[in-house]
Amino acid sequence: RTFAPFRHQVELTAGSRFGRYKVKRELGRGAMGAVYLALDAQLDREVAIKIPTFERENIAEDVERFYREARAMATLSHPNLCPVYDVGEIDGIHYLTMQFVEGRPLSDFLKGGRSHPPKQVAAVIRKLSLALEEAHHAGVIHRDLKPANIMLNQRNEPIIMDFGLAQRRKENETTLTQTGQVMGTPAYMSPEQVRGRQDTIGPPSDIYALGVICYQLLTGKLPFAGSLGEVMAAILTEEPPPPSKLNPQVDRTIEAICLKAMAKQIGRRYASAADLAKSLRGYLSGERLPEGDTQLTLSEAPSSGSVNSTGKEMALAEDFFADLIVEDAGTIAPSTLGSSPPKTMTALSSATTPRKTSRSKQTPTWVWIAGGSGVLLLLGILIAIFANNGSNDDRVAGRTGGTTKTAREALASGTTGSSEPTNESAPLAAAAPFTASQAVASQEAWARHLGIPVEYTNSIGMKFRLIPPGEFLMGSASEEIEAALKAVGFENWREYVESEAPRHKVILTKPIYVGVTEVTQLQYEQVMGSNPSYFSATGGGKGAVVGLQTGMHPVELVSWYDAVDFCVKLSQRESRRPFHLRSGDTVTALAGDGYRLPTEAEWEYACRAGTTTRAWSGDTNPDLSRTAWFDSNSGARTHAVGELAANPFGLSDVHGNVWEWVQDSWDPSFYKQFQETAAIDPVSPPSDEHNRRVFRGGNWNSSSFDCRSSFRLALSPASRTNYVGIRVVLPAENLKSATSIRPVTLSRWSSRTEFSRHSQKNHPNTLCLPRLGT
Repeated sequence: RTFAPFRHQVELTAGSRFGRYKVKRELGRGAMGAVYLALDAQLDREVAIKIPTFERENIAEDVERFYREARAMATLSHPNLCPVYDVGEIDGIHYLTMQFVEGRPLSDFLKGGRSHPPKQVAAVIRKLSLALEEAHHAGVIHRDLKPANIMLNQRNEPIIMDFGLAQRRKENETTLTQTGQVMGTPAYMSPEQVRGRQDTIGPPSDIYALGVICYQLLTGKLPFAGSLGEVMAAILTEEPPPPSKLNPQVDRTIEAICLKAMAKQIGRRYASAADLAKSLRGYLSGERLPEGDTQLTLSEAPSSGSVNSTGKEMALAEDFFADLIVEDAGTIAPSTLGSSPPKTMTALSSATTPRKTSRSKQTPTWVWIAGGSGVLLLLGILIAIFANNGSNDDRVAGRTGGTTKTAREALASGTTGSSEPTNESAPLAAAAPFTASQAVASQEAWARHLGIPVEYTNSIGMKFRLIPPGEFLMGSASEEIEAALKAVGFENWREYVESEAPRHKVILTKPIYVGVTEVTQLQYEQVMGSNPSYFSATGGGKGAVVGLQTGMHPVELVSWYDAVDFCVKLSQRESRRPFHLRSGDTVTALAGDGYRLPTEAEWEYACRAGTTTRAWSGDTNPDLSRTAWFDSNSGARTHAVGELAANPFGLSDVHGNVWEWVQDSWDPSFYKQFQETAAIDPVSPPSDEHNRRVFRGGNWNSSSFDCRSSFRLALSPASRTNYVGIRVVLPAENLKSATSIRPVTLSRWSSRTEFSRHSQKNHPNTLCLPRLGT
């Protein structure tokens, strides 16, 4: 996890003894632990000692994962795989020792979009294929293979590092991977990894990643470029440009080998890494794809000249690595989703401190340790230590346009694209759970990256907070569903409560501005020219607000259509293109750049703000009373917005005062499609079957249990109630640029009311809903 609480951090000092090991120095420290260079006194050899840091909440699970990783790596024995020597516990401290590998990562030699001669690439990929075959034969899958995980040691041998995501394929071994988690580094993920289908991930997934590495070495570019969401979508739906179009030196045969390794369907890839190695050996021995053939038909058996060709192959590989080692070692481009960290380490945690040492003034040396510690979501994590001249530097730096950010500020990542240098590196998407301070740090990092403020005030005084991209678990677990059904006490609410399941992973790829508060009566009247609210000086509930200035109370008695109209008119007021065009009950979606309603996923992510409790403030009524107006403290009316504590993202009243309309149409089974697949920027579209619209949060009359973050309910888009109001969002990038308009016609929605309408004194249009809990 990117943001994880630490139980403790073990400190081993230089010169101290740790069992049979004499500690020489700390090599680096990251979110997952620390790595030290030490001397094994019994065997008189240098080793790297990894001391993991475990989470408070999941210590037992993390310890099991740590030993699982060690067991997976210890089964491997191959000159191109990093070996594990020992694992155990000394004085209550868990540790792992492994080979101390000095060299440079393969990603170091892709800077500037450099491509390499096809035969040299084939020789390198063949060595890696044989190493992977050894791992696969032992039942170990890497699952995060990429150039940053391949070291070139001092003998110019490629070494596959970091089996932190490795999984042993044994039926009797419990996997610690959750179904539906997207695991690996996006640019090198296979389609089955993008889908989160853990049951289908196997050796072909590693073969796919190796195909991507081959593609990148041949062309100097990754097969798919764009944002995280665009890359993941392309992996599933698009074919990569033929390598020969990007590099004319690439012949049809090596192109066919590369693209077969990258086939979207598992059955169309090589059946094994050994088969890939055989095809590459045939290519190196002179076999070529016959003219006119579109299918790869190279012999998988060694040719008659294979004995001689093997020596040539080894020479090609050595020449390739020799060329790389002596090339200019200038500044490496900032890390992207698919490349290595820059030489001054780009960190993924708030507590990573690499130590610089001196080895050579001319040639930078990378020291890489197999530093992953289990489940890594979306972005692979390695502990990297740049060894170079210079004093100790306690800042973890991600150099972006000449500036240096601390790890907390950097949250380093970027958009997936070619490996060419760039002056900007997007911050890492925030992965829940994370703390309040980490939420603020992420907001600040994204604000700096986009050149926009964390808090934005629009033309009518509405305040918005920047919400960074991120990932979280949406919905309710089965035990929460059972508790909610018991609390509700009404069988007719079962559909709504059960619609919160299953809890599933959601990835949001775009930063947005979310209103700090619900839209107030004053703001609504400024834009729409009237105030329909029940709790106003002229509304049906005026008796409950006598003597109060209700202009700062949330507007209510607004339908979903009214909410859309408000967004349209507010956008037009600021000369922004609206996202919708409405004519009666017909709503047309536009590619606008103005205000809109949040999606359900955006709403819940912004509401939770990195938390996993029932409400962002905690699981109890006293917690909720500090942050929300509900039945226990509201006095049966709404209150001025922003009076109670805001959540870690700076948003107020997300759990009470009024429910809030969102974009999504009501589909009680919508979440079920994401049981085994992560949802990326999800939104439930309207249809003839699903014409109701969802609202979220809690209201002034809700029970504490019904103010939970996962609560969802729906009404006809034409319905109005004094329980429902509006909160709006503004896409963050739209502060700097506008998008083109592309109208898309949506289906026509019925205006029938799903709940019975009861007349009420002084206000016949008030829709009265029964209490949802006790």
